[in-house]
Amino acid sequence: KQWYQRRVAITAGIQMQCITNFIDKKNTGRLDDDSVECLAKLFTVVGSKLEGDASEDDKKKQVFEDSYAQFKSLANDKNYPYRIRFMIQDVADLRDNGWKPRRQEAKPQKIDDIHREH
Repeated sequence: KQWYQRRVAITAGIQMQCITNFIDKKNTGRLDDDSVECLAKLFTVVGSKLEGDASEDDKKKQVFEDSYAQFKSLANDKNYPYRIRFMIQDVADLRDNGWKPRRQEAKPQKIDDIHREH
């Protein structure tokens, strides 16, 4: 399983450092598709918590806002495939919606549960 699925406690500082490392990599050249995808997943999983933590400290808030703005700007880079650009847009939509997903993620259900719903 991936670390974020295990709910391993990683401090907000480490999470923000991971994001800024990706952004710094962007500043030295183009991020590869896999790195952008990792960054999108990282924002999806921890963005809400990081933004909440950053709201208490002006310096942290500025770092978060700068990192997010640079990430979001990647959606306009025509060198990335549509899949990556839409992934970035999905993160932007998630943030605009208060970090709440538009719809519930489908999970496996028992047949009895399905019959009860319908």
